[in-house]
Amino acid sequence: MSRATQCVLVFTSLFFLTSVTPLFAALDGGQKQTLATAENGLKQIEANLKLAQGAAGAGTAAIQGSRSRLVQSRLVMAKGPLAQVTELLATLPADDAQVAAVKQRLDAVTAGVAAIEARLGAAPATAPVPAPSTNPAANPPAAAPSSEVRLDYKQEQLAKDARSYLAEIEGLAGGAADVVKKITPIQDQLTIDHRLVQSAANSIAKGRQRAGLVQGRLEQLPKNGQGVAALITQLTEATASLDASDKIIAPLYKKLSALVDPGSYPALEADIKRVQELAGMYRDPQVLTSNCERAAALVSQAPAAQAEALRFAKAYAPLVQQQTPAGERVQKMGQFFQENYAAFSAAAAQRKLALPAEIAADLAKANRMAEQAIAEQKPAFFGGGIPQIVAFAEEKLILLTALDPAGATAMKAKVSAAKQQLKAREASLKDAIITTNELPPDRYAGSDKAALTQLAIATWKKTQPTAEILAIRFPSQQWNRETLLRWENRAWHPIDRSRLQAQLIVKQDAKQAVIRPINLSTNHLNNNQVTAMPMDGVADELPPQRYLLIDKVK
Repeated sequence: MSRATQCVLVFTSLFFLTSVTPLFAALDGGQKQTLATAENGLKQIEANLKLAQGAAGAGTAAIQGSRSRLVQSRLVMAKGPLAQVTELLATLPADDAQVAAVKQRLDAVTAGVAAIEARLGAAPATAPVPAPSTNPAANPPAAAPSSEVRLDYKQEQLAKDARSYLAEIEGLAGGAADVVKKITPIQDQLTIDHRLVQSAANSIAKGRQRAGLVQGRLEQLPKNGQGVAALITQLTEATASLDASDKIIAPLYKKLSALVDPGSYPALEADIKRVQELAGMYRDPQVLTSNCERAAALVSQAPAAQAEALRFAKAYAPLVQQQTPAGERVQKMGQFFQENYAAFSAAAAQRKLALPAEIAADLAKANRMAEQAIAEQKPAFFGGGIPQIVAFAEEKLILLTALDPAGATAMKAKVSAAKQQLKAREASLKDAIITTNELPPDRYAGSDKAALTQLAIATWKKTQPTAEILAIRFPSQQWNRETLLRWENRAWHPIDRSRLQAQLIVKQDAKQAVIRPINLSTNHLNNNQVTAMPMDGVADELPPQRYLLIDKVK
């Protein structure tokens, strides 16, 4: 490259730099500060406009009703610093890239405000925009309107905090207002979800707390400070919204709080326990075959049990409807009872159909055994098998009577006639039966056996003071415990007892002894008190199975 060419290039470069650089000159310190102040104000406008747009909802439809008040209050926050930001940007070079970007954002929020105002039915308020000047000296920082004074940096922070809290308050007030709108059409207020009302009450309480924080900051600001009047208006409107909602929410919340408070139901725990016990009583349909006497008692009080379950469900329906923890327990316990009761009732219906044939079969079997015992001279049949079969038939008859009182009448007559026939046949083998009878087994080995022995003997001697007790036997290995509820005198009474039988061998004469059963019972609900009761009296007629030869007493 020639030296002349190099000189031309250097000159051209210098000319280009000196000609172009002024167009991209950096903002000076004061302008940078003005731009930062404008951008901070713009950020507040954008945040508050976003809240207003969220409250307004999408679309272009008119905003009406209670929602319009919420939108208007949030729009006030967005418009507050709009004029100030517009004036500040007007003092800056419009051809600066940073200024242009901020100006573009300002145009967007101005259009957003205008769009919401149009939906509210108000004419869009356009802020005056002074024509920008390219001469920085002709664009000094904008002065505050004559009616308002500029806030210092500490006051600006207080105002900023107030705006932030106000946005939160308006959200809380809007939420509470939405709840009021939702529940107002409901006629039966006690069916309203207490959690929904509680959330509204909490929002109102929190809104009031935040309002106190805003009030404290406003008291530190001059009333004629920039934007302070708008903040005061905004707080007044938000507080009015909270007050309006509170008039509806507060009394309803008080009612519902009492409604769902377990303390309002002092019998709750006792009732849950009772229904749980009733559900347990009807839990095993097998009792209809394994223990006819107990099953008969359950059948007899089944209507009372079902009525209790229905009363229970009705009494605590509000807790269930409100889906409280206590209501969940009530619902589960009610379902537990109904499921067990339904299964028991279905099994009882089947048992009712089967019992007549079973009883008839038992009587026929006992009759065949009696005929065989007479024909083959087998007295042992009367000492064990026949009485046991008859006892089975009698237990089933008790259950049939509970299930079908009218239908059991004919079967009662058949059982009575069969027993009379068996008794006559038994009498013909009486001496042989007594000869074959053996001493009852002695299986109980509990630590209280000695005390029970003394109680049984003392109990019988009250009936027969001169009785000579030859021996005592406990045929069962252990006490038989029973827990249930009994419906009696229009009330449920808990039963928790254990049973055991002692059999005294009492001298009858020089050749024979007689077995005298003493029924023992322990009441676990009365300090485990033990009572004794003779099964029969001295003069009662006894079957031959109750006698045995003295020689067999060891």
